[in-house]
Amino acid sequence: MRSAELERWFKVLGNRKRLDILRLLEQRQQLSVTDIANGIKLSLKSTHKHLHQLLQTGFLEKERRQFNVHYRLADELSALHRYWLKPILKK
Repeated sequence: MRSAELERWFKVLGNRKRLDILRLLEQRQQLSVTDIANGIKLSLKSTHKHLHQLLQTGFLEKERRQFNVHYRLADELSALHRYWLKPILKK
C-alpha cells in the first residue's frame, strides 16, 4: 500500500459527516442521496461532495435507478478497508 493512498483514506475517515454516512449505510444497507442527506442532517450539495469522496476512495458504490442514485457500502472492500471500518461502524 502506498503512503499517498493511505493518507487519502485517513482524510476521508477523518470527517464526522462521512463517518455518519458510512454508519447510516451500514445500518440501512442502501439509500438515496436524499435519504442520506436527511439522515445526517446536511444539504444535498454537501452530501454529494462527501459521497463523491467516499466513492473515490472505494468505500461506496452507487447505482442509478431512473432519476435517483442509491449508495451502499462497496461489496468489494479490501481487507484493509474492512479492518479500518469495523470499529468505526460499531459506534
